Amino acid sequence: MPPPDSPDLVALDRFLVGSPPLAPDGRVLSWSGPDAFPYDESTALLARHYAWADQPSRKRHLVAVLEQRVATCGGLERDGLVYAFDTALALPVLGDGRPTALRTVLALLDSRAAAAPLESADRWSRAFAPHLLKAFASLRPEERSPALTLAFRELARETQEGGGFRSHPEHPGIYVHAHCYATEGLWALEGTSEAVRRAVDWLADHQEADGGLPAWVNAPSDRRPADAVAQAARLFAIVDPSRHARQLERALGRLAALQDPVTGGIRYIEGGPHVNVWASIFAHQATRLGRRLAAPTQSLV
Repeated sequence: MPPPDSPDLVALDRFLVGSPPLAPDGRVLSWSGPDAFPYDESTALLARHYAWADQPSRKRHLVAVLEQRVATCGGLERDGLVYAFDTALALPVLGDGRPTALRTVLALLDSRAAAAPLESADRWSRAFAPHLLKAFASLRPEERSPALTLAFRELARETQEGGGFRSHPEHPGIYVHAHCYATEGLWALEGTSEAVRRAVDWLADHQEADGGLPAWVNAPSDRRPADAVAQAARLFAIVDPSRHARQLERALGRLAALQDPVTGGIRYIEGGPHVNVWASIFAHQATRLGRRLAAPTQSLV
């Protein structure tokens, strides 16, 4: 029997809607499997997915959890550090996100990826780097001041090389997951601009024969994680599905190969123990977009 050409949407729904892995406090766990931890970012992404998939009651439940986290921590955090990126992802679903948005804007205006100055910003997620374009796109238009807009346009221009977005301003390596976030954010802001086309072409150029993508380009890497594959599939489907039809087909096939037959979720890597929540969210949307069961919108999860 030939392998499936795309993930099973019914099984993905079973994982994301029927039985997502939850912590006792209601937050979404990072994955189903060993060493899972309550993850604010996954909680925000799943709430946004429920909004996208028209699941209002489930969205409301997670929004209440997110609002409690914001009230307690001042934003969404991990390991005691509030991140502008994670917090911004929740803004479109929060009931009244204006105070939280203001704190996020102030951090971004100060060129900070986190709500407090960091002793070290050597990790891509802690640097003022292109992945934050996704955070900027999550702000309402009236919250995007001219100064902040200019800063992000310059950030995109200065860090895109050969189509790829560098994951840290001071290093040449490109983390493909972060590159996809940058491209998604730029697409939300500009539509199918030339810079967005170059970024998607870059993904196509680095796709492997089975649809996989390396975790890093221009840096040592031996992993091929599912999240970037699913993000790439979404971008192929919304930016130029005719030009990238073959790449979209390969990416969906790769995600189908990573789908866990027991839970229905998407494994982070082939043969790995973790059925990953955010990769499953991205794969669900990618499959619906790829099968043309959903129309492209200006709001990607």
